[in-house]
Amino acid sequence: MSAAGADGFTVLLVDVCGPAGAISQKAAEIAGRMRRLISRLDECVSPEIASMAERVWWPAKLIGMALPSFIAPIKPRWSTELFDVPAMLVPRDDVLGSSREHVYYRSSGHRGERVPARILWYASEGTSGQQGKMVIGCSRLDEVVIDDPDALFSRTWAYMVMLKCVPQPMCRARPWR
Repeated sequence: MSAAGADGFTVLLVDVCGPAGAISQKAAEIAGRMRRLISRLDECVSPEIASMAERVWWPAKLIGMALPSFIAPIKPRWSTELFDVPAMLVPRDDVLGSSREHVYYRSSGHRGERVPARILWYASEGTSGQQGKMVIGCSRLDEVVIDDPDALFSRTWAYMVMLKCVPQPMCRARPWR
């Protein structure tokens, strides 16, 4: 899905949200300007291929695919740090929001999540349309692991930014709702 050339791989930034045909056409257009060829994305691809296409052609989002989406409500305290919504008066640290690899935590229990999928982040508080009560971001769901907080921390510490600064009782209180 990346455009291969003699000098290695070129990553295509495809800023389109639409069906596979529209995204493939835009990707081919961009690749053509760099004298590269890419394969066309089929309209009936598996969720795994759709997820991979969204990853390599980020920020492209495929519509009409079998890729499931899950809505995750998020409180302003956390959405400000991840997405800058609602916007802060003081500039936030871009490292947290710009990373492509994060680990998200929620209360235990399986709620039907399956991979691959998307997580649509829903601002659960605020005025509708005014940086609140709307989808403010999209993440890829690559893995679901259920365990206690300490075991998860030891497994995912390299991706951690702020879990250990959140008191464990707060984790149980589900601060993202």
